[in-house]
Amino acid sequence: ELPGVAGRHRLGDPVVDDHARDLLTRAVDTLSARGGRAVFVTSPDLRPEWDGNPPCTCDAEVRRWNELLREIAAVDPERASVVDLAGWLGSLEVAEQKRLRPDGIHFSVASGAEVSRRWLVPQLLELAPPAHRRLLPSAEVGDPTLAASSG
Repeated sequence: ELPGVAGRHRLGDPVVDDHARDLLTRAVDTLSARGGRAVFVTSPDLRPEWDGNPPCTCDAEVRRWNELLREIAAVDPERASVVDLAGWLGSLEVAEQKRLRPDGIHFSVASGAEVSRRWLVPQLLELAPPAHRRLLPSAEVGDPTLAASSG
């Protein structure tokens, strides 16, 4: 449901896409107002059937959301970037994906921390300006366990 718009709408509907673009653009503006950078993380497909529930019927919306993230970042690459969690997870064996997201949707606290260490932190370090990378403890920047699984 959207403010001032009757009925229910989904991503892919122009009115929802426009609303999402507006929200994402405002997020970029807010995060970059003092020199920061917006980093959007793609959403992986939802797989509730891993938990014995019916398959998700929202794959098109998830794909559309990821397209919108990339669209907004492409408009202003100096202030916004996208890191592809969906692609990274999709590159893993299904058994590994199930281990990380047993219900096909959510990470546990432990698997979320693991994904952050294995994949997200290296992605963010790649986006950090070189001057900021020098400020990080050397163990974090050069730790081969962080970069070993980045993709």
